[in-house]
Amino acid sequence: MKVRAKELGYYDEKRRRPGEVFELEEREGFTRNENSGKATKKVWSAEEQFSEKWMEKVDADDAVDEVDGEEEEPHPRKKLKKKAKHHKAVESEESPSEDVL
Repeated sequence: MKVRAKELGYYDEKRRRPGEVFELEEREGFTRNENSGKATKKVWSAEEQFSEKWMEKVDADDAVDEVDGEEEEPHPRKKLKKKAKHHKAVESEESPSEDVL
């Protein structure tokens, strides 16, 4: 089932921002019986996972898998981490010779 996030939410271990379209899929997991404490295998359908609070259903034909019809920009911190890694690599290549005393 295709859905669109109406507000910030989390699904499939990912943060979903408002306007983002994604697919709810059948999930397997375990649930624990409150009385006996015994774990039993369970399958949750897409319908069971749907939340009216922060999701709205989308027609599969009308769905766009991007936020606001455009590809999402990476978070600014991710850009900074890439720059920092590049800077460290360049720094190590240009390090001064150790035999200068």
